Amino acid sequence: TGKVIVATRVLEMVADGSLDYAAISSDLDLMITESSNEAANRLFLAIGENAGIASVVERYALTSTILGRTWGTILTNSSDQALLLNQVVGTAESPLPEAQRTILRDLMMRVKPEQAWGAGSRADLPELWTAAVKNGWYLSVEGDRPPVGLWRINTVGYVWDETKQPRWIFTGYSNTWPTQDGGEQAWNAVTKQLSATL
Repeated sequence: TGKVIVATRVLEMVADGSLDYAAISSDLDLMITESSNEAANRLFLAIGENAGIASVVERYALTSTILGRTWGTILTNSSDQALLLNQVVGTAESPLPEAQRTILRDLMMRVKPEQAWGAGSRADLPELWTAAVKNGWYLSVEGDRPPVGLWRINTVGYVWDETKQPRWIFTGYSNTWPTQDGGEQAWNAVTKQLSATL
C-alpha cells in the first residue's frame, strides 16, 4: 500500500511539470493495477526516494507514518491511510489537483481482479458499487521487523454506491497470517460485513 504514497508524489510532480506524464504513465499503471515492484522501484527513484515520501507525509499530515528503507518498508496505520485516500481519490481538500486525483482514482478502480480483494472485493460489495483499491501482501523474512515468517496482508479502498456517492473508506493492516489466502479472505469478510451493516 506504500505504492499509493509513491503514486501521490509522482502525480504531484506531473502536476508541477517536474515529471513528464508520458514518460512515467506506463510504470504508474503497472505499479497500481498490477502491483509491479519493478515499476515501483523506478518511480521511487524518480521522486527522489525517501525525500519524495517525506514530502507526502508532511503535506498530507500523515502523523503516524514513518519512512523505511524504501517504499515497501514504510510504517503506517489505518487512520493515516484513510486520511490520505480521502485526499487523493476522495472529496477532502488536497494538495493534489483534481486532474491527477482522477488519474489515480481510475488506476485504483482498474486493479487486476485477482488483486482487488478486501476493500475492493466486488463480490462482497452491493451490485453496481465501485471501489478504488490498493492491496499489499508480503511474507516476512529474517531481518524484517517481527513477526517473521508470517504474512502481512493489507488493504485500502474508497467505495462509491451505484449513484457515484462516496460511502466509506476501508483501510486494514495485519501481520500475523499463516497463509496469504487466509488474510485476503478475512478482509473480504470485513467488506461483506460493512456492506450488510452500512
